[in-house]
Amino acid sequence: MSAARKSKTLSVLIVGCGAIAGGYDERRPTRAKSAGVFTHAGAYRAHKGYHLAACVEPDAKRRKAFMARWGVKQGFASLGECLESGAAFDVASICVPTPAHAAQLEALLAFPVRAVFAEKPLTGAPADSRRIVAAYAKAGRPLAVNYFRRFDPVLRALKREIAAGAWGRVHGAVGYYGKGLLNCGSHLIDLLAYLWGPLAPRAVSGRLDDHLPNDPSLDAVLEGPDGGLFHLVATDSRAFFDFELQITTDKGRLAIEEQGQRLRVRRVQSSPLFAGYRVLVSERRRPTGFGRALVEGVDNLHRCVTRGEALLSDGTNALAAEEICAALLAMDGGAQGGRP
Repeated sequence: MSAARKSKTLSVLIVGCGAIAGGYDERRPTRAKSAGVFTHAGAYRAHKGYHLAACVEPDAKRRKAFMARWGVKQGFASLGECLESGAAFDVASICVPTPAHAAQLEALLAFPVRAVFAEKPLTGAPADSRRIVAAYAKAGRPLAVNYFRRFDPVLRALKREIAAGAWGRVHGAVGYYGKGLLNCGSHLIDLLAYLWGPLAPRAVSGRLDDHLPNDPSLDAVLEGPDGGLFHLVATDSRAFFDFELQITTDKGRLAIEEQGQRLRVRRVQSSPLFAGYRVLVSERRRPTGFGRALVEGVDNLHRCVTRGEALLSDGTNALAAEEICAALLAMDGGAQGGRP
């Protein structure tokens, strides 16, 4: 057993050294450094319970730069090379492109790691994801998935308010997104399912090809609890990146804006202008925990590994979002009003 396994400091292997592994934090302008942490390496570095031990990256130049920037001692060109070295790690992060997720997640089942933290979507193919989720469960190995807004403490508090009835009945929701249904739309689907409850795909009305050929952004309708509807609206990420969610309830409207960085609350009040009318009035707009969500996520993973606590985002919810996306993509064959 390694020294890391005897202590509460967990050793980390990062597989793939691209943008979400470390690049977003590396490339951010100095004036924006205080905005938070947005990469796996940055989150592990910010948490005292981890140390970055190794990375896997086939591009030798990028691997060398990543190791230098993040103080990583060991680097490998492939997972196979890493396994042959006999090195052991407590946690592995999967940060490779989505098409490579399934192979890497399956390969990690042969590694002596205690838990895996995978990027979303899990694999992009529900059949593969179901097989992998089942294999990790059978192995007793925690599989966290980076639907990071579930880690945000402000949004977790909002979930508790909704569940406790503080906002009355949820009538429905509207979400705006771009850059692919699986890539970004699944974040909205997972977030609303987290805050409201299970969602079921009902219709697709349009298609926008603003991302990869096999991952368009779709206009769609989903049904939530008690028959409430969720309207998913695609916007062109080539113009700007959009990620906003509006939830309408008995007592007001909750808007998660600026990619999830702000929560705007509008409560129902009697109109000062028109007797007998009840209207929405802006109450407050405040920051969420967007910039610290990933650090909260790796903290949750640390507590899962060392104390047995439940994961806030795992293979189960990731698979549910992926299956909804697959159903909507299947419906897209009959969609009208496609946009180039």
